[in-house]
Amino acid sequence: MTDWTNPPTQEVGHLTSVADLNTYLRDNLKNIYERITGPFPFNLDPRNFHNVTQTLVATTTYYGRTRGVGAVDSVAFRVQTAAGNVSVALYDNTGSGRSARPNTRLQTSGSVACPAAGSADVALGGTTTITAPCAHWLALSCSGAPVLLGTGSNPVDSSLGSGLSYREAVHPAPATATATPTAIIAPPMLIGA
Repeated sequence: MTDWTNPPTQEVGHLTSVADLNTYLRDNLKNIYERITGPFPFNLDPRNFHNVTQTLVATTTYYGRTRGVGAVDSVAFRVQTAAGNVSVALYDNTGSGRSARPNTRLQTSGSVACPAAGSADVALGGTTTITAPCAHWLALSCSGAPVLLGTGSNPVDSSLGSGLSYREAVHPAPATATATPTAIIAPPMLIGA
C-alpha cells in the first residue's frame, strides 16, 4: 500500500484498509467539527482578530453566543484603554436559531475594576462546562466606556446579529437577561477560559 499524502489523495488501483479509512474519516470529521465549534468557548473566532479598537457604551451589557466547548471559569478579552468597572458572566440559552437569546445568568464576576491595558482574564464565580456549541452566552458589561481591541468597528444595532449577539442597557450583568435585547453586529470578542 502506498503512504498517505497530506492531504490524503487516492490513486487508481489504490487499496485502502478499513482501519486506514476509519482513521482518515475520524480525523477529517474531528477537524471539521473543531473548525465549526472551536477548541474552547468563544463568541467570535479569535483567528478573525483584526486589532481594531472598539469603544463600548457605558452602562451596557454585551452578549455573545458561544461556539466551542469546554470548562469556563473566566472570560478573556483585550483592553486598549481601561475605564470604570466591568462585569463578566455566563448565561444559559433560550430559543433557537435567530430567536435564540441569553436567559439566566449561571456565573458572574460581579462588578470589578476594568483591567489595565493588555490581555484581561476576569474570573467568574465558579466553573461551568459547556458541552454543546451555541448552548450558552458569554457577557461583558461596563460602567464606563472602555476601549477594547476586537474584530471590527464599534458594536452597531442591527437585526443581522439576531441569535448571535445582543446588548442591553444595564451594569453589572443582570441575573436574567431582558426578553427583548437589542441585536448587534461587531460585538466585543470574548473567550471563555
